[in-house]
Amino acid sequence: MKKAAVTFLLLVTGLAKLFSWGPEPQYNAGKEYYICDEPINVRDEQGMAGSKIDRLYVGEKVKVISFGTSEAIDGNYGFYWTKIEFHDGKTGWIYGKYIATTTVVCDLDRNGVTDYVFFRQRNEAVFLSFTYPEDIIVYKNGRKIPQPEFMKQDFSHAYFYTSKNEDKVLFSMENQYESSNYAFPGDDDALMAGSDENHIYLFCVTSGGVQYEDEITDTNCYQLNSQGAITGELKSQYIEPYLGKGYRPISPFR
Repeated sequence: MKKAAVTFLLLVTGLAKLFSWGPEPQYNAGKEYYICDEPINVRDEQGMAGSKIDRLYVGEKVKVISFGTSEAIDGNYGFYWTKIEFHDGKTGWIYGKYIATTTVVCDLDRNGVTDYVFFRQRNEAVFLSFTYPEDIIVYKNGRKIPQPEFMKQDFSHAYFYTSKNEDKVLFSMENQYESSNYAFPGDDDALMAGSDENHIYLFCVTSGGVQYEDEITDTNCYQLNSQGAITGELKSQYIEPYLGKGYRPISPFR
């Protein structure tokens, strides 16, 4: 009985972390994150009625202090107003939509100018998800670059990998619930409605932009951890053709 109780507790704890149950939304209080849009107004209190006290720009770091209320200002879902520390000790409030959950810092054309691949999660019910393309944002040489033509849909997981020289980034998006017919770039066929298979889509970010690369339905594409359990990260054979050896995984989990 005791062993079963411990197992249940571990399961609940794991699910809570996976789906981000608890008082904190996308971010961890006390942790630093990057701004993924610009210009962003910093206010003296949460809400659009708060007075503007400063501005933030893409690539600036902020430390999350605490959270306010959730509000759907634009789009069909809400983000939390977030109290932050910025500019060497100043504090204020910004809308959580403009804070990246995960950031890949790179130099795509190796010209000394920092580039960014931002990943943003949204609050929906008790777990976090994201929508492509709006929640994956790429800035090259200070300008947002467009995503390839692809379906606009909600996804469950994303993973990011950068090449040894940080001049290429590969990201994978997982969709567990296909519910419509979608055609892929360069593909005359469409996925059939009602499929419940896992589909993983690979995109590569280089100096030339963002390119859709492949769709994976192979259930053996995941890594195994030391206990033999499947992880969400891809096996190297799916990454090395695009990034070569020596790539670095960047986890989106907190």
